[in-house]
Amino acid sequence: MILLKNAELYAPEYVGKRDLLIEGDKIVKVAESICVDADEGLVKTMDVSGKKVVPGF
Repeated sequence: MILLKNAELYAPEYVGKRDLLIEGDKIVKVAESICVDADEGLVKTMDVSGKKVVPGF
């Protein structure tokens, strides 16, 4: 899993600063803040502050 923190999310309009949890090739959760427990498996966390994220590309 990959956790993107602080993304500037567009879907397609601007949604705001959000965290996205990605499993495989699917976004499984979008929220203002996502905390992942250690028992949820190996999660790579990336701070993408200032970066625009547009799902589907």
